[in-house]
Amino acid sequence: MHSKNYENTWTHFLNTIKMSSDRSWMYARHKEGILNADFLRGLNKFFEFAKQHPECMEGDKLKCPCNHRKCQNRAFLDEETIRLHLMKHGFIPHYYQWYVHGEPYDAENREDRRWMYFRLKEGFLNPEFLQGLNKFIEFAKQHPECMDGNKLRCPCKFPKCQHVFADESMVKYHLMKYGFAPYYYQWYMHGEPYGINVNTSNKLVEQSPQLQEGYGESPAMGQETLNHQAVGSEKKRRVCEVRSRASHALSAHASACPQAKELGTELRQLRQTVEQLQQTVAALKERDQQREKQVQDCMRQIQEMMTQMQS
Repeated sequence: MHSKNYENTWTHFLNTIKMSSDRSWMYARHKEGILNADFLRGLNKFFEFAKQHPECMEGDKLKCPCNHRKCQNRAFLDEETIRLHLMKHGFIPHYYQWYVHGEPYDAENREDRRWMYFRLKEGFLNPEFLQGLNKFIEFAKQHPECMDGNKLRCPCKFPKCQHVFADESMVKYHLMKYGFAPYYYQWYMHGEPYGINVNTSNKLVEQSPQLQEGYGESPAMGQETLNHQAVGSEKKRRVCEVRSRASHALSAHASACPQAKELGTELRQLRQTVEQLQQTVAALKERDQQREKQVQDCMRQIQEMMTQMQS
């Protein structure tokens, strides 16, 4: 029974890897400076699939999966507009599984990883986000086949980072600053296969050494290109060190948020008290000035009366 379950899981794993390879056209939009014919044919397949799932539509409109910041599977648009958007901006990163348009998805992982897109809470870094971030880094470091030495691939939302390797502190800093790339609930660039539960991923990699070489790569970009992008100059190394220190400072700031909030409240109360005291002092000064004026008027009147009596 156990071997049969493993065989089914392994078959599903191979199918999902094949699926991602079959959809490599999604991120090969241009060829020799013009729109790739495979990309245009793939768009037709995408729309045919999406329109077979009216439960994911709004009338005749679909959610636009283009990489423009105003869309990214949030806005409902008509087919022609979406086609133009995809030809101009391309798909959002890592959208090999079309789960927003009706394709089955690993809902369990998605529910457990909601923290990935709740980075801020009341203007500060969410403690749940910071805890989840540590779990992500721990998981990624368990898959050296997806690393470049001690460096991890940065999954932040910043477009220039999503296919670049960086050290752990830099990845943390970017994720705290920019957040994760959209819909990266399954960490397949860091060792987790598509559609397979986290608990089974290590076992599958250990029992399939033939897949360890290049495992976890994006089909649209080779290892040589990724390594080329990861090579930095001495100047970049110094920038990384500065950002690393900033990352530690940011973490310390996040842990001190409750105390800072209480101190801020006390400071506002003290300022209000000082303002009230200043107003009281100003009123007392004004009253003293009025009394002094009255005394001076009385003295002047007395002097006038004494002058008249002498005369």
